[in-house]
Amino acid sequence: MSGIDYHPLLEQLALFYSSFNASIAALGSSLIGPRCFHRLFEQLDWESPESLVCINTVYVLFLNVLILFLLGVAKFPEIQNIIRHGRDSRNLKQFSFTSLFLEVVDLTIISSLNFRVGIDFNKFGEFIFIIIQDLILLIFKLGYEGYGRFINLILSLVGLFAYISFSDPTGNINNPFPIILSNNLVLLLNDKVVLPVLAVSKAFQIYKIYQVFTANKEKSIEDNIKDIKTGLSRTSVMLSLIGSILRYGMIKDNLQTVNFFSINIFLTFLLYIEIAYFQRSFVKTLPKDRAKKNN
Repeated sequence: MSGIDYHPLLEQLALFYSSFNASIAALGSSLIGPRCFHRLFEQLDWESPESLVCINTVYVLFLNVLILFLLGVAKFPEIQNIIRHGRDSRNLKQFSFTSLFLEVVDLTIISSLNFRVGIDFNKFGEFIFIIIQDLILLIFKLGYEGYGRFINLILSLVGLFAYISFSDPTGNINNPFPIILSNNLVLLLNDKVVLPVLAVSKAFQIYKIYQVFTANKEKSIEDNIKDIKTGLSRTSVMLSLIGSILRYGMIKDNLQTVNFFSINIFLTFLLYIEIAYFQRSFVKTLPKDRAKKNN
């Protein structure tokens, strides 16, 4: 037998390959279950009735991951624009502080209920990512508009609300100042508060866009360009819309969640149409305004 069969490099590659396969198998088994992973990826059985159930499991997992990705990065274009152009503007007029803050509160309530009843993270985790992105936008909003001294206060309030929403309510036992929300109260907030707060939050943002763009008619070309560069991104709104539609399509029998995503999709679509219309109208007027300025 040739000596190359015992080459140390080949032995290391064989060990790596074996370890890599074991890691992939462990990961796949944890995601879709050992039985489905063995049937689909080891036996390569994709046609039997049992395999169809496993294929559906993989499909649902893929959609959940896609939704987490779309909504997990939805507002990154806006954050990137602010980082790149915020110093030129010093005023993030298109972002409504009220809308961002209410959305954080609203999604915290929804997330806390999903967390308490034991829903898998990949079925509601996008709310957590949106909360983080909203908080980043709130920090930019306060900082660039001269209210940086309130950033710690806002973050403290959000942190306190998250604590009393996600903590185990048994912590209230023998506590002279019980502040952790009970399960019944969290459920009540989801039933009575979430939908109105969602509608108010989106309405504030829609009105803010209308207010900014109608006021921009009297501003200079340079100021208008700065406002658009550091304003809401159509890409961000579109990613949010697509992610919400996908999540809506996966909802089965939870009427409260159906209503939430129905309202969210409708109002987000209106917001996208509004931004597209105003930005398109503004771009059309740029050549005329520049010609007047040159004359």
